[in-house]
Amino acid sequence: MKKILSSIIVCLLAIAAMAQKAQIKVGYEYHFFDPRGIEKRQDFILLAGQDCSKFY
Repeated sequence: MKKILSSIIVCLLAIAAMAQKAQIKVGYEYHFFDPRGIEKRQDFILLAGQDCSKFY
């Protein structure tokens, strides 16, 4: 009985560990001058995870 209970607990812990999704968010600002000499600013964000990555 103790072995069955222990193996069920180990299986539940393994499922919980695999369900966690880590994500990384990186952002930066890009400054540049357009052809007329006006300074412009753009924000970029990269979201990276195990399943996919998105760049905004």
